[in-house]
Amino acid sequence: MNRTNPLAVAFVWSTLTLGVLITGCGQHRSMDEPPDIVPGLDACDECRMIINEERYAAACRTGEGKAFRFDDIGCMRQYLKKHHLQPRGMWVKDYQTAGWLPASRAWFVQSKRIPTPMAYGIIALADSIEALKMVSQFHGRLLNSEQLFLVETSTQKQTTEDRP
Repeated sequence: MNRTNPLAVAFVWSTLTLGVLITGCGQHRSMDEPPDIVPGLDACDECRMIINEERYAAACRTGEGKAFRFDDIGCMRQYLKKHHLQPRGMWVKDYQTAGWLPASRAWFVQSKRIPTPMAYGIIALADSIEALKMVSQFHGRLLNSEQLFLVETSTQKQTTEDRP
């Protein structure tokens, strides 16, 4: 007679249930985090160049969780405009630490004197004082995420809609 140990069955079911819960939570959490970028291996979704310099990198995710990686903050800006994307989340690398930060909390310095990978001349910083120092150093301008990623103002929209 073949008998199944009830404790063994309970253990297997508990382990499987826990595994499913952990996996499900991990997937949900990753939707709200930047995707990993492997320098020297991953390519920019806009210009297709290999991402080598992390402190200029950016990333975003759609509402469906699709991740996009960029070698230059300007590439992300261009890609979003070109494809009319409104991402669920956007992240940029801090110019000084190369750590991720949400684009909404970053200060951006834009200058033609900043040598970024695709020459957009945009860097991100977490600290506003450091950003102001960079503005002075590079003779640039300071922007927040709304100013930098503003796709179309109401005036531009009106002009576009008025065209035949």
